[in-house]
Amino acid sequence: MSHSILIPDEIADRVQLYRHFKKNTNIAIYGSFQQSRKGDLLTLRGYLRAYGYLNARILKIFVRD
Repeated sequence: MSHSILIPDEIADRVQLYRHFKKNTNIAIYGSFQQSRKGDLLTLRGYLRAYGYLNARILKIFVRD
């Protein structure tokens, strides 16, 4: 397997492309969840958004515990 060496401009281009994909990738968290899990789901969404996945969404369908 051959490895090519990336020059700084190529690295910058790839980082920019990766950021673009993260910003524009839709992530949907959906299903029926117990109300007690709401905090965990919000934490997960916050984690994803903090790492650049700005379109992370939760469909809020909760069932009683």
